[in-house]
Amino acid sequence: MKVVLHPNVLKAALTSTGASHRLLEELPSMKFDIQMSAPLLLEYEATLTRRCVPLEDLNIVLGVIAAFSYATKLHYLWLPILPNVTDDMVLELAVESKTEIIITLDKKDFLLAKERVDIRIMTPREFWHLLWEQRK
Repeated sequence: MKVVLHPNVLKAALTSTGASHRLLEELPSMKFDIQMSAPLLLEYEATLTRRCVPLEDLNIVLGVIAAFSYATKLHYLWLPILPNVTDDMVLELAVESKTEIIITLDKKDFLLAKERVDIRIMTPREFWHLLWEQRK
């Protein structure tokens, strides 16, 4: 199952022990494949830098995510669809990599995208419930 992690999930993963944190603990995973692009990796870095994550920790986290992600080269740029440029970047990667699920803490930010693409938008908690159901 292909997924794209919104930067807000990564930020939450480093500041809590909830579902976002458990996603990172699962790497590498046989259950889901994280999709990545160079612009999104840079956005992860910027997001974590703003959160004042120590440089050593930042390099470790980004290294682990990059090592266990599948890189997708973006061949085109979307015209802005969503109110936030980061959300557009996440959506573009999801479409280009044929991702099934975008995992975000702010599902409402992707409402306009649901009209144009067939990608599920889930919170980390909802994603864990989906994985649990598949185990049954």
